[in-house]
Amino acid sequence: MGHRARPVGTGALALILLSSGPPFLAAQTQPVTREAFESSTPEGYTAVEAAAGIWVWGVPDKHTNDSHEGAVAYMLLGALKGCEFANAEADRGSKVYVRKSGLGTLTGYESQEICRTTSRAWSSSFGGSRITHILFFDQSSPSNTSEASYDEATGEYLIDTSTYFSPLRFPEGTSVTRFVAENSFADTNVGEPVRAVGSGSLTYMMSGPDADSFSLVAGTGQIRTKDGVAYDYETTDRYSVTVSAQDSSGNMDSVAVAIEIEDLKPSCTAPPDFRSIAGDGSVNLSWTPAEDIEGNARVQGYQVQMRQESNGIWGATRTLLGRGVTGIAYGDLVNTFPYLFRIRPLQAEGDCEWHESEIVTPELSRLAPLGALENFSAVGRRAVGTPDRNYRFLSPERCRHTAGGSTLDATCRYVSTGASSATISLEFDDPSVAECKLSLAYESPTSGSFDDECSGPAVRVDFDTSFRLPPLPEEEQQNAARAPRSQG
Repeated sequence: MGHRARPVGTGALALILLSSGPPFLAAQTQPVTREAFESSTPEGYTAVEAAAGIWVWGVPDKHTNDSHEGAVAYMLLGALKGCEFANAEADRGSKVYVRKSGLGTLTGYESQEICRTTSRAWSSSFGGSRITHILFFDQSSPSNTSEASYDEATGEYLIDTSTYFSPLRFPEGTSVTRFVAENSFADTNVGEPVRAVGSGSLTYMMSGPDADSFSLVAGTGQIRTKDGVAYDYETTDRYSVTVSAQDSSGNMDSVAVAIEIEDLKPSCTAPPDFRSIAGDGSVNLSWTPAEDIEGNARVQGYQVQMRQESNGIWGATRTLLGRGVTGIAYGDLVNTFPYLFRIRPLQAEGDCEWHESEIVTPELSRLAPLGALENFSAVGRRAVGTPDRNYRFLSPERCRHTAGGSTLDATCRYVSTGASSATISLEFDDPSVAECKLSLAYESPTSGSFDDECSGPAVRVDFDTSFRLPPLPEEEQQNAARAPRSQG
């Protein structure tokens, strides 16, 4: 077996370090990574997970077939490399590779404790086994691996530090498939990287009939789409390339890669909340961007058209590129003239149908706030109306309604319905009270009236938010709490 150094370890297990000797597998000249080491079980070996703290019957060179093999391997690692090394491998759940031989029925097991595992003394009618080889990841060795083998002549385990060879290979086999959606932009990843395992650093290359249609990241095996190539399912639905890997020793392996182009459906649904809001000589269009739907083409922007309602001729198309576009303003319009607008999503699977807005008429000036936030900013938490009948916002979507001596909290939704009108819908927290509505008519930005349909027939209530109503009782209490104490 070659030159032998002094025994390592004590007790029933004698271990010997080899300074040189024949490899058990094949010569290893480059360090291997743990990932590569644990990705492939060498032929003739069994993979087990190092495990501490489990009772076993026997010791590594003589144990029963029903012993926990990972615990037996842990004991052998402890004897070979010490408890600190063995415990770290067990805590990590590291994979080691073992070969074993059958010993027949054995008796007379001796109790032995190695690190965090103890074997039991026992006479067994079960078949016996011996670990003849254990291959493990060992960063202290030149190859990052070590292997110990059992010497029948001496009853000792011999360690070799240059035994493991990780053959360069693609673990997925000789052919793989990757997918990418049609119409993908340049530099889009085509599925997961096409990775090989082997020793040392690997370099990837791509060839084949369609290699010019894609790019490859040399350090990772990631295939990507390429600028200037149109990936259209209706034109070409499948591409073929070959990915090769080479290690630092010049070893190479290749895999055939089929790239399937995924057919997408058009995304032509009308954008949510498409609204047209009139201003002074202008109209603001707004919408919520459409969400991505799996299997559908991505919306890449929107197209918008306008026409005067009377002549029926649509004007020039405005193209708005960008998935996050949420609106556009039309100016230089004629007040009191009705206008109509329409919109359609812009995506790569052909033109979509148009979706029209309601007819909208620009007004000389806008008095009503455009939305809930603008209304809340203008009114704040003050009470709007009279002391006997009013509403006030607690937040942009929460309000308190008072009428006929009764005060109720509600979820309130403010909607602008015109240049000088709006509605507030109230859904009360008390389920026994029906939903109702306040219809607001503005005479100025701070004054007007509202028809209160809550608590019976509609009641017209004037309001002027330029001054405050008398404080409500709870406001009086808050103010009293903040008042300074008398200094008299």
